[in-house]
Amino acid sequence: MRESYQRDCLGIWFLCQSDKCSSEYMSQCINNYLQAMRKKVKGISKKEFEMLKKAMQDYLSLPPQDMEGEDARFWQEIVNFQFIFDRPEKCIDLLNDVQKDDFIGQYETLFFSENSKRLDIQLVCDKHAKD
Repeated sequence: MRESYQRDCLGIWFLCQSDKCSSEYMSQCINNYLQAMRKKVKGISKKEFEMLKKAMQDYLSLPPQDMEGEDARFWQEIVNFQFIFDRPEKCIDLLNDVQKDDFIGQYETLFFSENSKRLDIQLVCDKHAKD
């Protein structure tokens, strides 16, 4: 699973490939994963949530390991026309205000509400099926 930011729009995509399973099976596996995570998110304790929040704050406060990493972060701001070059610091400040119920509500809205948008593309190739 990877996230994708395009012009201030968050997207999440899953890439699954298999020469043994059908595309319908793999789509169902993604749905099963989201349902399993839904249970975990709903059942997260306050202590676990605070620990994860602290870990994310620590991760965001890490300085870039090299110039290439810093360049990639700055370039992403330019490409997306955001120009928020102090994004890690702002995210850390925002994390201080996030509560467990906010997190659970956002997960539900993102994946399980009428506001969710989803596009499944299933491409099947049998070119190498006989190999």
